[in-house]
Amino acid sequence: MTTRKQQNKNGGTGYQADRMTVHNETHMHNDIAKNKSTIAEVVNIIAAFPPPEIIADNSTALPAEVVSKIQYNNVKRCRYIIDTYKSNTIDLNNIYNILEQERPGRKQKLLHIIHNCYKQQLGILSKDGTVDIAIIQEHSDSILENITTTLRTKVLESSNLNAENEDVEIAVNLIVADAFIECLVLENPEAAI
Repeated sequence: MTTRKQQNKNGGTGYQADRMTVHNETHMHNDIAKNKSTIAEVVNIIAAFPPPEIIADNSTALPAEVVSKIQYNNVKRCRYIIDTYKSNTIDLNNIYNILEQERPGRKQKLLHIIHNCYKQQLGILSKDGTVDIAIIQEHSDSILENITTTLRTKVLESSNLNAENEDVEIAVNLIVADAFIECLVLENPEAAI
C-alpha cells in the first residue's frame, strides 16, 4: 500500500483528488445555500410585523405546563426566549397555517426540520444511541442555543430571505420558543410519567 506522499512523488493524484472532493463539497453547499426555504418565508412574514412588545413586569404568566417543562428540562439561560415570545406563538401558528393553505405540507416539513435539529443535538450527546434526561437537563440551554444557531444559519443561507439581521434574530427566537412550547424541542415532563 502506498502513502499519499509516495503517490505524489510518483505522479499520483491522491492529494489532488482530496482537493477536488473539498471543491465539489463546497460547490454543492453553495448550490444548497441558493435555494428558497419555508423558514426564510416565515421570517419574512414576521419581519413585516412590529417587534413583540417588551413587557418588563412579566404581567402575562406562562401556562403551568410550560413552567413545568422549563423546570423539568432545567432551562435557565434561554428562559428569556420563552418568556419574551410566549404571547406571539399564536401569531406564528397563524403564519404556519397560511403557508399550509398556500401549499399543503409546508408547515409539517418545517416542524419536522425543527424537531430534527433537536434530534441532531441528542445524537451529539448520545454515547450509545440513547440520552438520559439528566444529560438533557445538564445541556438544555446549549441545546436550545445550538438549535437557534442552526435555524438562523438556514435562514441566512436562503435565497428568499428579505429581512434585516434584527428581524432574523427576533423571528428565529420566536420559532424556537414556539417549538419549545409545542414540545418539538426538549422533553415533555408528561411523557415521562
